[in-house]
Amino acid sequence: MKKLEQILAGFCKLYGKPESVQSIIYPETGHVYKDDRKRRMLEWFNRHLGGGHP
Repeated sequence: MKKLEQILAGFCKLYGKPESVQSIIYPETGHVYKDDRKRRMLEWFNRHLGGGHP
């Protein structure tokens, strides 16, 4: 995950959007998306990728 964060941060910085990278790691949860995490993820996608959902 840390390596992916570095790569994504580099691309976002290259395109003048360093603030676009946000990664939150929840230790010992595995690949589980609870409702509050889904909401935060969708908000990020909509804000930075122009999604059509509120």
